[in-house]
Amino acid sequence: PLHRSSEGTVGAGAMSAVSADGSTESPFPRVVGFLGVGTINAAVITGLCSGPSSPERLVLSPRGAARVAALKASFPGRVEVAASNQEVLDKSEWVVVAVLPSQAPDVLGDLVFRPSHFVVSLMAGVSNRDLGKLMAPVPSANIVRAVPLPPVKDREGVTLVHPRHPRVMAMFDLLGIAVGVDEEGKMAKMQTVTAMMGAYYAMLRTFHEWLVGGGVGPADAST
Repeated sequence: PLHRSSEGTVGAGAMSAVSADGSTESPFPRVVGFLGVGTINAAVITGLCSGPSSPERLVLSPRGAARVAALKASFPGRVEVAASNQEVLDKSEWVVVAVLPSQAPDVLGDLVFRPSHFVVSLMAGVSNRDLGKLMAPVPSANIVRAVPLPPVKDREGVTLVHPRHPRVMAMFDLLGIAVGVDEEGKMAKMQTVTAMMGAYYAMLRTFHEWLVGGGVGPADAST
């Protein structure tokens, strides 16, 4: 995959992060937990488990039983379902959080985080400062926001990452293209544009239906 910075420069995406001494390390810790398994986190989980590189174990929160059970069945031996949200934290080094923003204070406020936790938040509209309050004592350097789009399921998605963090960028490069954003204000503006995705795909579907209706084969209309 390609790696594109917020300034528009392009280079080869990394399969692993490079440490200060020049050595490489996996972008993943051994265990990654997932709080909230809705559409986006399910897409991230599927993309990771379907690709050439992934964490050894993914621990999922139990809510959304049908979707969680389907993921466990699809990736046996790698996906584990926790009995509670707290168990997800207790078993994980990294935690990917994708609960509804309106539910974040209630869901996260009851949990006990460790200072060693590393958190990737997929919650729209929740600032890094607010995340730090909800996830204390996790240090601010260990909190990164990301905005993946559904095609990460097929490892063809674009993901905004703020602040730019080499291991998080490497993780989302495995799922498509990671776009690093250094300023929170820019992140908010770029995230707003991602909301146009639904309208964009609806427009493409309309064009496709029009072509097929005019006698173009479905495969050719999709190219």
